[in-house]
Amino acid sequence: MRTAKRLGVKTVAVFSEADRDALFVKTADEAYLIGPAASADSYLRMDKILDVAKRSNAQAIHPGYGFLSENSSFADAVEKAGLTFIGPPSQAIIDMGSKSASKEIMINAGVPVVPGYHGENQEPAFLKSEADKMGYPVLIKAVKGGGGKGMRIVEKQEDFYEMLESSRREAIKSLETMRSLLKMFADKLGNAVYLFERDCSVQRRHQKVLEEAPAPGLSPELRASLGAKAVAAAKAVNYNTSQFYFMEMNTRLQVEHPITEMITNTDLVEWQLQVASGNPVPKLQKDLAIDGWSFEARIYAESPDKTTFMPDTGPLLRIETGVQQGDVVSVHYDPMISKLVVKGSDRTEALRVLRKALGEFEVVGLNTNIEFLKRLASHPGKHYNDLFPPKPATPPTTLAHAALSLYSSLLPGASFESTDPWSLAPVSGFRMNGSQGSTKTFTFVQDKTKETKVLVSTTRDGQGSYNILVTDPEGKSTAFESVRVLDYRKDDGGYIVADIGDQRVKGRVVKEGVDKVHVFSHGLKTTVSGAHAAVGSVKTPMPCKISSVSVKAGDKVVKGQNLIVLEAMKMEHVIKSPKDGVIKRVHYSLGEIVGEGKVLVTFEDE
Repeated sequence: MRTAKRLGVKTVAVFSEADRDALFVKTADEAYLIGPAASADSYLRMDKILDVAKRSNAQAIHPGYGFLSENSSFADAVEKAGLTFIGPPSQAIIDMGSKSASKEIMINAGVPVVPGYHGENQEPAFLKSEADKMGYPVLIKAVKGGGGKGMRIVEKQEDFYEMLESSRREAIKSLETMRSLLKMFADKLGNAVYLFERDCSVQRRHQKVLEEAPAPGLSPELRASLGAKAVAAAKAVNYNTSQFYFMEMNTRLQVEHPITEMITNTDLVEWQLQVASGNPVPKLQKDLAIDGWSFEARIYAESPDKTTFMPDTGPLLRIETGVQQGDVVSVHYDPMISKLVVKGSDRTEALRVLRKALGEFEVVGLNTNIEFLKRLASHPGKHYNDLFPPKPATPPTTLAHAALSLYSSLLPGASFESTDPWSLAPVSGFRMNGSQGSTKTFTFVQDKTKETKVLVSTTRDGQGSYNILVTDPEGKSTAFESVRVLDYRKDDGGYIVADIGDQRVKGRVVKEGVDKVHVFSHGLKTTVSGAHAAVGSVKTPMPCKISSVSVKAGDKVVKGQNLIVLEAMKMEHVIKSPKDGVIKRVHYSLGEIVGEGKVLVTFEDE
């Protein structure tokens, strides 16, 4: 939309009820509601989208990144309605949209493809026999899947049917169409160019997390050979290491296209609009060259750990980027909330810029992968397990920082909830620079049960200073005397600058609800809970739908055994048993819609 506005092109958005307050709706010149949150009733309704195009007198439709962007029927319907589809011809989408058909086309064109079975026989028993021939592990990839949807790794022969069924369920629910390498463009005049390669450096759940351009370790000779093959493949379907293999072609502008723009100094959306208007591609191959290095980090609403990277939902209370404060990440769509794109003169400089920029993110209201990305960018060559270190104890200085900010917020007249664990004994007679003494004790909980008490008291020296005593769960105390608050801005997210011990700390301390506090300081985020924080259980991590139930009351289970499969954000998520035990009750049935934080399963000993 920003490119369209720069070019003087009016924009019209369609939105679902879940996206009523989304930023893109506010940015568009016109916007139309087309249905409820479920994509099948809104964003996948071709008739509603075409009706809006007619009502708004639109001349062209840009399909975006997903949903109908690689749907040949939609591209054909747009053209039949007398509109311009901003993308490749429908036949090119047909040829390249099917992962099996595209491989056949490439084989016939003499392009090497990834080995495996991609034929017409899709009977489960036959597919398993083909997998058995290849040997395990094998990867199941849905023919019409994409973005990691419908992709499953089968480690053992006995797991094949379960993984196949899961792949099919997920692919059916997500009609979008992985490692992208070459970006190429073709116009209606016979010109085709490649804009060099991108490398998917890190994935989780078969979806991209960190991408870069150009690809590291690629020789100029191999880069030229890849480019020539990409252009040849594109022309073959009429598309407006020391070896490589064709895997798939995405017939749309991809989420990570900004890093290509960064190293080629182009605007690919503008290129799309120009080509759709019948103009030639803005640059020919001789005009294109690699300039610098670029990274894109995808900021997801999720809780990263070694196995799940479970998506999260909730309101964004504070974020220093393009997503607006107060926006809601719902269960209905992808959990990506932002993209961070940086550029440097080389890979080392680009990584340095990436690390600094990640340290400036401040997000509260839901869990994100930002801390994981910081570790990843700081240690790109580390072993996988090293990216998930044990959670360290919170330093006394950080706890003092949090308590000092909370104390400063309890000015006379300040409002707070009666259930707030930090406001049970309001400060009396407190003045920032006064000489009257007062005391407040804050209790923070770490690892769900370990309580750390922080006592903050004003001094009587007339200088507005404080004494702070931090006592950890083992009874060890750390004293900070004559602590001074140099700056406190309650209206700026609780930003505070203070001298604590021999360290000057600065940053925001943000309360979330009544039992959680987030400390942002020196590029790090620390979260602590109040004394009334609830102890965890086998609960729903987000609003979801029950997709599969594998246990019933009376079943004996072992730690790590699959209990329930949830569906949320177009992905399936397996809930595993946290321990050995006997199931007392399964609280929900197949197909039920369940809210966040609801108990799914209870054990006999609970």
